[in-house]
Amino acid sequence: MPLAFELCEPVRVPTIDDELTRAESEIEKYSRLPYQRPALTCDMVMKGGISSGVVYPLTICKLATKYRLKSIGGTSAGAIAAVLAAAAEYRRREDAASPDAGFQALAAMPNEIATALPTLFQPHPDATRIFGVLNAQIDPDHTGVGRLARTAWRIVAAEKAFFLLGLLGTLLLVVPGLLMVNGLPVSGDDWGRLVVALVLPLLLALAIGLVAAAGGLARTALRLLPRLDFGLTDGATHETSPGLTQWLAEQIQQVAGLEEDGRPLTLGDLWRTLAADAEEQGSDGQRAVPAGELRRQRDIDLEVMTTDLTLGRPFRLPFTERTFMFDEDEMSRLFPAPVVAAMKVREAHHLHPSTGRRLWHFPEPDDLPLVVMARMSLSFPGLIAAVPMYAVDRSGDGSVVRHLFSDGGISSNFPMHFFDSLLPSRPTFGIDLTPPHPHHAEKTWRPDFDAGTNPRVRVIDGVGGFAGALRDAVQNWQDNRQVAQRGYADRVVAIRLDGDEGGMNLRMPRDVVLRLVARGAEAGDKLLEFDWDTHRRVRYRIATGRLTDALEQLDHAYAAARYELLLNPERDIEGGGVTYFKSRSWRLRDWQATRQLLGLVDGWRGSSWPALQSPRPSPAPSIRMAPE
Repeated sequence: MPLAFELCEPVRVPTIDDELTRAESEIEKYSRLPYQRPALTCDMVMKGGISSGVVYPLTICKLATKYRLKSIGGTSAGAIAAVLAAAAEYRRREDAASPDAGFQALAAMPNEIATALPTLFQPHPDATRIFGVLNAQIDPDHTGVGRLARTAWRIVAAEKAFFLLGLLGTLLLVVPGLLMVNGLPVSGDDWGRLVVALVLPLLLALAIGLVAAAGGLARTALRLLPRLDFGLTDGATHETSPGLTQWLAEQIQQVAGLEEDGRPLTLGDLWRTLAADAEEQGSDGQRAVPAGELRRQRDIDLEVMTTDLTLGRPFRLPFTERTFMFDEDEMSRLFPAPVVAAMKVREAHHLHPSTGRRLWHFPEPDDLPLVVMARMSLSFPGLIAAVPMYAVDRSGDGSVVRHLFSDGGISSNFPMHFFDSLLPSRPTFGIDLTPPHPHHAEKTWRPDFDAGTNPRVRVIDGVGGFAGALRDAVQNWQDNRQVAQRGYADRVVAIRLDGDEGGMNLRMPRDVVLRLVARGAEAGDKLLEFDWDTHRRVRYRIATGRLTDALEQLDHAYAAARYELLLNPERDIEGGGVTYFKSRSWRLRDWQATRQLLGLVDGWRGSSWPALQSPRPSPAPSIRMAPE
């Protein structure tokens, strides 16, 4: 299969001025555009990247002109974009007077972000000095030696005592030796020689003082971060302007057309279905409808990724299990009062393990505020504090254990698997964020169906590049495999970011923000060119081949391991797992349905597996069993 970059024709790469002009024009256009509710639907998933989320508003708005956003997901900054997109779609559905206003507000949001970005990430009062050092390191107004000097000055200012201890200690060790060698200065020449002799020791003392100050700062950070749940900022408001969480809560309400201090927008508002209905069970205790049908009942679906560091595994929000609890005081430090009030629906019987306060059950989906979902997904380690939850330790003594939920990107930074099915009924678009490509200057890229996905490579240049590639492989290998799958890659557009764009650049100037906005607009245009018919044909070939493989394996194991005898409804079942087979009537129906399915497989085998006869898209996907 030829590589994609061998098939691409040369294209004109927009200049910085082009991008700035386009961003301003597109913001003006899409903040006034009418957004009629279209008949077509789509899903979309957005990658995490802290400040990189500024690329998403115009991509979302472009798609909203052609599609109704049915299922929306993301991680970290992508989760923030997802909740805002869901709020805009909610308003389009609910606000008869101004259904366009939600997406119009979203399109205009980059202008506000460009102004507010430097103040959104506010340090916890106890972390101000350490955060000042971080700010100096990412200050866009200083580069090279100037940035290093500014960072060094902040380190010294943060730990003056350690600096002076290192400085004076070195001088006290060196100066007496110089005096012993050269003697006490008497004449002017003696003083001159002493001053010259002190230059190198003084530089050494300054360096040692700086190292001592850095060590003191590291010591302070190591002591402070555990108390702050491992984040210099908790997202709350500590200054006159709103912090990240309060700002996001206000934006969600504004985009949704709800009162700023009123009841926050919840997942139940999007779904238009009660959690009790979604959990409806049959008479034998099993769900009455398949999981896919339950999902289709949700008018607007929203999922984000978070990571439970205590359990060492990812979780989707909303949770599918009723396990976790929260402490009201801790939530009040992270979220505005109306959000915490909305979360307090069901009090738990368990107590806080340290304070003895009564805990609250984590809200059911109907009562789960969208801002909580976004904040639990955006908890970049070291920068943004983890969100504490509590659960009973079933593997230990049954005590209540504190769990820390950190950034969803730790485990899945681009969860393109969220809304996928074996055979898609609507397109699922993905917006990926990547470094520049070594052979292509284009800032956005979407592969065609035949070109493969080779241009999703990254340059490894030096130790820094190697470390970044190593982190990406550990963190994102599953996501990277997903977007490289033929029949999947064509609906993913990559937005390429330079080193000073997005990510940890928390103080991007306005022109950098607008450059990213322009790329988001261009990415939206490329997704609007998506060929749904061709995509469906490819996915059908993949689905029939994968289904054939799975059913053949089922048929083989069913006979080889004698499941027919094991599950026979005429037999009494004893031992473990009997709760799943209590009802004889259910067992009979299930047993009969399984035999009918295997009869179909016999027909496929007799026809020499027709779905496998012609070439299949390669590589073929795999099916994994894993918790949602």
